[in-house]
Amino acid sequence: MRRLTAGLLALLLSSCGSAEPRVEAPEIELWPESEGDQRPEPPVDPPQLSPRALLSMASFSKLVEIARRLDESDDTESGARCILRPRTSAGAGYRLEAEIAVAVRPLPDAPEDLDARLRASGEPIRPLTRWGLAGAALDGMLVASFTALPPVRGRAPIVLALTNEGHYLRRDSGGGAPAGPVSVDAVRAFLDGLAPETVVVFVTAEAGVPVRALERVLATIPPRLPVALAVALPADTTLPPGIGPAERPLGGGTEGLCPDGLPPGPGGRIEGELDPALIRQALAPLDEAGRECVAGSGAAVASGSVLDLAFRIAEDGTVAEACVTNDGPGSVALRRCLLEALRALSFPRPIPGGTVDVEAPLVVQHEIELPLCR
Repeated sequence: MRRLTAGLLALLLSSCGSAEPRVEAPEIELWPESEGDQRPEPPVDPPQLSPRALLSMASFSKLVEIARRLDESDDTESGARCILRPRTSAGAGYRLEAEIAVAVRPLPDAPEDLDARLRASGEPIRPLTRWGLAGAALDGMLVASFTALPPVRGRAPIVLALTNEGHYLRRDSGGGAPAGPVSVDAVRAFLDGLAPETVVVFVTAEAGVPVRALERVLATIPPRLPVALAVALPADTTLPPGIGPAERPLGGGTEGLCPDGLPPGPGGRIEGELDPALIRQALAPLDEAGRECVAGSGAAVASGSVLDLAFRIAEDGTVAEACVTNDGPGSVALRRCLLEALRALSFPRPIPGGTVDVEAPLVVQHEIELPLCR
């Protein structure tokens, strides 16, 4: 049996957007063609701002509004691998570059005031992501993330809230962070002391906080820390049944599993040969399919999880058998989707005929978006 290493699945969770509708120019009645007549110049469409553009004096409420419109128009994909592109010169604007992945729909407006809630008590804050609740808190203030974030299983959430009075830091336990409001330097000192493999940072703000203040805070977050933007939900928000921690089990079941490898083929079958490079080339579409499978399954798959595929290439190049010998993620839905995608692939015909058995380990790698675009 041949053992090949398939390409890594970089599973950023997003959906493809649609093109912005073009504004059609009005019809123009041409002047009669005669000597001395001049035709008017056709009108020029005014330049259109990017749907992700922010003016230099924009506030956090405008940033949230842009994220909501991008989600509603299914224009969530970016590919920039960073959250906010800073101004390049004085007076220039910003650009929201993040992949949009809202935890709630419709995404609500940013609240006008957070100081009263944050000063009044040291209650924990519960971040809600597309994967579920982050952390172990059973009650407390809710914030909903709206930019892409890898699964946060095993990571303790840190919430950084910007207000007109300063900056507040909160853990899901309610303690272990400065009470606030604190300065940007205090935020930097606190974040620099965190172990990157143990935490995830959520940044939220009041509606009127300028984006330039958000830029300063994002600059304090070490690039090694996973970070997402979030909006605080109203105090009376209750979660519907079924919304639980992101650490919840992914679901068991043995469908598609074959821990002992592929079942034996028919007696007397011929074992063919295939160039490993050709097999890897034929497996390339599985990378994109893997992203879609993770997004569709809703599985909170940790980065570094390994899923070992085993499959048999038939004499005509189709996949005759396929199963999973080792399932690190442990999600039935993800396993089923990947096997369906694998069975849809076509391979070169084995030489001189017969079948070829292949093992292909797939490693799930999540890319972390940088706080600021460099």
